[in-house]
Amino acid sequence: MLDKKRPVPLYFQLAETLWEMMLIRPIETHRALASENELCERYAISRKTVREALRILDREGLIERQRGLGTFIASTKIVHESSKVMSFSRIMSAIGKKPRDAWPTLPVPR
Repeated sequence: MLDKKRPVPLYFQLAETLWEMMLIRPIETHRALASENELCERYAISRKTVREALRILDREGLIERQRGLGTFIASTKIVHESSKVMSFSRIMSAIGKKPRDAWPTLPVPR
């Protein structure tokens, strides 16, 4: 669930949550994600927040957005070893993607 009290923006928390779901669950590529409206309802956030989170995932190549059809898991395979803790940047580098500087650099409370 998203925590509105955390100093991390909600759109970033949602992007992180969706990304983690893609890592944890074996999701077939090109499978549709929940619609923007469904994500708004599920997480009690605005459509603007959902769109920004999806923009982040799209920029990183993790999803593919098709107007009128929806948002789909990208064909890039995400590799994650559960025995190792890796940063987002390191995982993106491992799959041949370049992490962008647009991500907030706020400290993440543990």
